[in-house]
Amino acid sequence: MGAYSPDLRSCFLIPIAEVSGRRAIHLRLDPTRNHQSQGIKWARDYELAAVIRRLRLRSGEAGAVKG
Repeated sequence: MGAYSPDLRSCFLIPIAEVSGRRAIHLRLDPTRNHQSQGIKWARDYELAAVIRRLRLRSGEAGAVKG
């Protein structure tokens, strides 16, 4: 699922498996006050550029293993 934040001027790409069956999803920008990190969906992990980088790395690794 793609999302755009006009406030941040950023695009986000969230895998459909992570949103399926949910009514809402929240992407966190700042650390929590109690420093909890488990279960947090960080916005930086879903920024379009970051997702594209990860996909390119995965496809490059797969190509290296096959070739």
